[in-house]
Amino acid sequence: MLPLLHRSLSVACPELVSQSVLDQLHKLFATNIARSFFLTDELLDLVKRFMTDGIGVIPFKGPVLAASVYGEVALREFGDLDFLVREQDVLRAKAVLASLGYDPVSDARGEAVNRQAQLTREDEVGSVIVELHWGFTPHYFPFPITLAHVWDRLEVLSVNSTTLPNISPEDLLLILCVHGAKHRWNRLQWICDIAELIRSHPQLNLDEVIRRARELGCQRMLGLALLLTHSLLDAVISERVLQEIVTDQVVCSLAAEVRTRLFRDDHDRPGFFDMALTEEGVSLNTILFALRVRERLRDRARYSLHLAHISITPSAKDWKLLPLPPTLHFLCYLVRPPRLVVEYGMSLVRQLQPFRRTLRD
Repeated sequence: MLPLLHRSLSVACPELVSQSVLDQLHKLFATNIARSFFLTDELLDLVKRFMTDGIGVIPFKGPVLAASVYGEVALREFGDLDFLVREQDVLRAKAVLASLGYDPVSDARGEAVNRQAQLTREDEVGSVIVELHWGFTPHYFPFPITLAHVWDRLEVLSVNSTTLPNISPEDLLLILCVHGAKHRWNRLQWICDIAELIRSHPQLNLDEVIRRARELGCQRMLGLALLLTHSLLDAVISERVLQEIVTDQVVCSLAAEVRTRLFRDDHDRPGFFDMALTEEGVSLNTILFALRVRERLRDRARYSLHLAHISITPSAKDWKLLPLPPTLHFLCYLVRPPRLVVEYGMSLVRQLQPFRRTLRD
């Protein structure tokens, strides 16, 4: 949010802000500009390289979202480069990145669960992280929109005189709403993205988005995002749509929860129920939020089953702890439960320390 804060204070009311604060904001903004331009150039180079090798990709989030929604790449902070790629092209895309000096970060199990691969390389201006996505959400958070659906409705966007494929605003709105819901809307920036998307695309067919959300089982996620952008950032949402949203008391309750959490003083100090229960970082609060934000019982059941499956499936840590030949891999299922009990039991003890000190005092 720093670029927007810098622009708003500099333009709207610079006389109400001390010069030292303005100077600090300007310095941080200049650093962000340099980093944003560097990453944008890297993204354009990678797109050209992928095209040369016959690999179809869609730049996603990062510079493309900043340019299409905010109008300038420097008005939204981003730290990595994301590409959507067909699953059958993932290995080829990873090979291209490897030839350019990128090294893999995620393990095979993590990639399979999250449907994304992360690679990084060191540069003179810092590390560059690239994420390849062949799905919009992890397997444990099902979302029925596929890359094929999005590919059929692509638009074009010009960034630095280079034409790039871009996700249509209707698809992007749904994708951003689901992404925010998956992470419990714990960043104000994601809400701002929704508000700016609506502002910058007045032709956006919201009725069509609502219809598709109803079909896909993410109407509550869409309603929550729209209610948050309207209540926090005064996004223009028709009264008819708002009235339909607020009839769902669960959406209103979730919106109140998000607003409270975003502006809570202890936001950076996770509570007991925010402790990760899986290696994917899923906490009890995340699970409860995910169940409530889905309006269909069958989607809640699928989420629960997927989460249970990844919780019992051995990971790289389990294979490393008990290296076995393929014929004995099933034994890793026996190692995983006690390892998780020990590992997360220690985390639980650390989480309880502040409570124990409070009770003792």
